[in-house]
Amino acid sequence: MNASEPNDPRPGFTVGLIMGGIAGAVVALAFAPRAGADLRRSVAGSARNLGTAVSHRYQEATARVGHAVDELSDKVGAVPDDVADAATTGQRPGR
Repeated sequence: MNASEPNDPRPGFTVGLIMGGIAGAVVALAFAPRAGADLRRSVAGSARNLGTAVSHRYQEATARVGHAVDELSDKVGAVPDDVADAATTGQRPGR
């Protein structure tokens, strides 16, 4: 029996060829490059999201640093007063 005969009970090659073609078409559509306008919109959206995230992180970091600087300046600001008080009373600062 020859594989090219129409009454072949083993149509595996033909079915495999058709299924492979369908699978290839699906993969090609899934991974096909987008149109220029779609790609630009997608990149612009991603860049906007990234910019927003960076801005939020920057604002959070600025607030934390500002708070830390305020605390440090409060602590450091009290040191000259402590030293002046110690000098007038004759004691060591911090005691």
